[in-house]
Amino acid sequence: MTAARRLAAGLAAALLALLLAPDALAAGPGQAAFGPPGSAASQRAPRMPASGPSGSTAAEPPDPASDPAGPPELAAESYILMDASTGQVLAQKDPDSLRYPASTTKILTLALVLEECGGDFSPLLTVSEGAVAAVGPGSSSIFLRPGETLTLEDAVWAALLKSANDAANVLAEYAAGSIGAFVARMNEKAAELGLQNTHFANPSGYHDEAHYTTARELALLTRWALTVPGFAELLGGVSHTMPGNPVHPAERQMVTDNQLLLGDVPYQGLVGGKSGWTPEAHFTMVEIAARGGHTLIAVTLACPRKADRFAGCAALLDYGFDQFVPVQVTAEGLGIPPLPVVRGSERLGEVPLDAAAELLVPAGETGPLSAEYLGPPAYDPDEPFAGQVAVYAGSGRLLALLEAAPRQPVLEGLLQTASKPPWDKRGLQPIMLMALFIVLGAVLLSQGALRFDTLRRDAARRRLRRIRARGLARIEALERAAHADEADGPQDAAAQEAASPPPPGAS
Repeated sequence: MTAARRLAAGLAAALLALLLAPDALAAGPGQAAFGPPGSAASQRAPRMPASGPSGSTAAEPPDPASDPAGPPELAAESYILMDASTGQVLAQKDPDSLRYPASTTKILTLALVLEECGGDFSPLLTVSEGAVAAVGPGSSSIFLRPGETLTLEDAVWAALLKSANDAANVLAEYAAGSIGAFVARMNEKAAELGLQNTHFANPSGYHDEAHYTTARELALLTRWALTVPGFAELLGGVSHTMPGNPVHPAERQMVTDNQLLLGDVPYQGLVGGKSGWTPEAHFTMVEIAARGGHTLIAVTLACPRKADRFAGCAALLDYGFDQFVPVQVTAEGLGIPPLPVVRGSERLGEVPLDAAAELLVPAGETGPLSAEYLGPPAYDPDEPFAGQVAVYAGSGRLLALLEAAPRQPVLEGLLQTASKPPWDKRGLQPIMLMALFIVLGAVLLSQGALRFDTLRRDAARRRLRRIRARGLARIEALERAAHADEADGPQDAAAQEAASPPPPGAS
C-alpha cells in the first residue's frame, strides 16, 4: 500500500471515530461525557423528603397554640385566610369540611359573566319565564317579571348588591343560553381549578344538597376570580339605581349589605366581598383586602350570626396584615439544586427550577428559611411534570408550597442542542467538513498515484519489450552471419589451394 493510501485510510478511520463518539472530544481520559467526576452533573441532585405534603399550593399552618400571635378565635365553623398572589394560607380552621356557600356562589357566577361580556355591560337582556320559575321560594330577588328587559349592567349589580337570584338566573341564560348549561360551565371551571370538594347545582347559591364547597376551595375560587378583568373593581361597588321600564316603571335602589364597606370607617384597603345566607348554610362571607402589595382573601362559613361573618373576616384580615412580614424567596436562593433533564435513558443536562414568590412570614419567627423540592427526580420533556418547593420558616413551620417549573430559556437550549446531529452538539461541523474534504482529497491523490504507477510500469514493460526485441534481432542477425561464414569456408579453401603455385620439385 502506498503512503497516500495509508494516509487516506487513517483519516477515514479518524472521521468514523468522530461520527460514532462525538462526546469523546468533550471528555478527557477516564471522564464521563456528561461532566468530570465531582461536577454538578455527576453529584448534584434534588433533595427528596421521606414524606411530606404534595399536590396543593396551600400550606398547612401549625396549631394556633404554636404561633405566639395566634389567629383570632372566631364563631365561624370553618374559615381560612389566604394570600391571593401565592395561595399561602396564613390561618385556617376546619378548611376542608363540606359547607353550603349560599350566595357567595355568585362570586363564580359574576366572574364567568365578566369573562363572557369582555367588559361590555350594554347588552339588553329579556327575562324569561324559566329564569323567574327557577327562583326558589323565599330567596332574595328584585322581582323581575317574564318579558321585562334590563341591561347586563343592571343584572350584574342586582346579583352583587341585592344578591338577587332572579338576576343570577338571567345572567346564566345570557352567558350560556340556559341555566343548565351555565351550571355545567360552573362545574367545569371548578374542575379546571382542581377543586375536588366543590359542586354547583344553580348559579345563585339557593340551597341544594348537591351544592357545596369548602372554605379552602371557595378561597381558591375567589383567587381565580380576582384575575378576571373588572372583577375586583366590581366587588367594591356600594350602590346602584336601576331605571324603571314598561313592566316595572319604578326605579329599583340597590345598596350593599357589606358592613366593611358601609361602616363609619370602612376597612382599610378593602377591595370588596360577597355575603350569603340560607337556613342550612347559616351566614357566609368572602372579603378581600389589599395592603402593602399583598391581597388577602378571608372566608368565613357557617357563622351563627350575621355580625359574626363581618367581624370574623375583619379579624382575619387584621391578623394577616399585622402579624406577618413579607420575604422574597427563590428556589435558587433557598438552595434548591438544578434538576437533571432526561429523555428516555439519555441525560441532556441540568436545568434550574423557577419558583419565586414574596411570602408572608410570621413576625415572631426567627432563623433562616429553608426549602425542599417535592416532585420527580428528573425532568423529561415527554412526560407530565408537577414539581413544588416547600418553604419552611426557621422554626420548621411550613409556610407555602410553591409551584416549580424548569427555567424555560435553559430548558429550550438543552432541547435544541439535543435535537441537532451529533457533530453539532460540540460545534464540530466545520471540523468534520474539513476532515471530509481531506479524506476525499487523499482518496483522489491515492487513485492518481496508483494510476501513475500503473502507467509507469506499462511504459517500462514496453521499453523492455522493445529492448528485448532489438536484442533478439541482433542475436538472430549474428547467428545468420555465423551460419553464412560456416557455409562459405570450404569453398574458399579449395579456391585458395588451386590458385597457389605448386611447391618446388612437384610434377
